[in-house]
Amino acid sequence: MATEPNVSIEPLMDQQRTITGNFFECWNFFETRKEDLERLLLNLRFPEKCILQNGSTMPGEEVMLRGLYELVSGADQHEIVPIFGRDQTQQSRAFKYFVDHIYDNFLHLITDNIANQLHTSHVCKMLRELHNKCLIIR
Repeated sequence: MATEPNVSIEPLMDQQRTITGNFFECWNFFETRKEDLERLLLNLRFPEKCILQNGSTMPGEEVMLRGLYELVSGADQHEIVPIFGRDQTQQSRAFKYFVDHIYDNFLHLITDNIANQLHTSHVCKMLRELHNKCLIIR
């Protein structure tokens, strides 16, 4: 009889980062103030508990901080493990959740903004000039 492998989804290290850290930790890890991280958490509306792809769970605050850190630092997921704990696969799943959450909940802000920018006179003028230059090149 085949058995499923025993996979640990608990943190490998007890280094969970939270917004409750001090000012310098917030600045060093996220290049922003603690108050701004608190506002981001509130306004990005991450759930209290996020269910990742494999069914494991992670606090919404941790998912947000992991995602922000990966974006801000440019660190590889393997490099993030010693900082946040858990393992690389959990970082990968948390980052996917982070990106999907932002995309699903806030894509309209990007697409609406692009549509508005295309209708500004500056963009229209730039497009006309580009069109005219292309005609000259032909």
